[in-house]
Amino acid sequence: MSVKLFERGPNHIVLTTTGIFAIPKFKEILNIHQEIVKDIKDYDTNKTIINGLSCAQGAI
Repeated sequence: MSVKLFERGPNHIVLTTTGIFAIPKFKEILNIHQEIVKDIKDYDTNKTIINGLSCAQGAI
């Protein structure tokens, strides 16, 4: 990004004004990511698998 989000000191880190501005944007991205992961896991859990096998006895 080529912007400073924080300043490093010997024993601390301080957000710049750009860093403060960016925090809600980063939180939004993280929330969207968590929602996508949940949706994918929910889909995977609830999908029906049809593999072409039959439980009928004998030849089909």
